Amino acid sequence: ASSDESIRQKIAPHAGRIQAWAEQRLIAKIAALGAKPVCVMLPRVQARPNPQAVSLRQRVAKEAGCNMIDLTDVYNGYSKRDLQLAAWDQHPNPLGHELIAARLHDELAARSGLL
Repeated sequence: ASSDESIRQKIAPHAGRIQAWAEQRLIAKIAALGAKPVCVMLPRVQARPNPQAVSLRQRVAKEAGCNMIDLTDVYNGYSKRDLQLAAWDQHPNPLGHELIAARLHDELAARSGLL
């Protein structure tokens, strides 16, 4: 195994705790600057979100004081092929970005206190 693979295997059992720690630190630093931390739950185009993983991420972020915007259903009704740049690229294409922008606008407009 390459050194990257070896490292990934060693930290895999601790990945959730490491991610939670990093998120908590980031949220605390944002709040310390006087800004309102906002966490956007945005799925990859190729992988629809795992409900348990989403719930855990939301709980960790909320407990750390982050305002949540859940876009996990932003791609509903569209296939991966409708939204992907390429089969190997997990970033959204222009249509995917339009869906994200429209939904994010609506979410922020509904929560003007975050701005």
